[in-house]
Amino acid sequence: MYADEKDKSLVALCVKDKIEDEKCVVSQYRTTTEQKKIFLKHLTTCNKQKIPIEWVIDIADESNGWFYATAYHYNDQTQMLHVMVPDKENPTFDGKVTVRTSLLE
Repeated sequence: MYADEKDKSLVALCVKDKIEDEKCVVSQYRTTTEQKKIFLKHLTTCNKQKIPIEWVIDIADESNGWFYATAYHYNDQTQMLHVMVPDKENPTFDGKVTVRTSLLE
């Protein structure tokens, strides 16, 4: 992520022009034209303040203990994820966490 992109919408960065041509450190994780089309279609079905997702992620607590969690929604305006630890079935935590864009480089 370039310095001039740090304050932009993560969603906008994911669908920007020529994203398919950008190289990733791990080449197999390159965005394809088909993935971009699917994501754009997904965005037409929801509000950008509550984009439905289902990602397994790692989150840390204030003592730097790491936990598996499941992210269920992403708010592109606040760059926050709605997460549950470990998941919807038996949550011990249900709340919001900020996406650290510095880790997305």
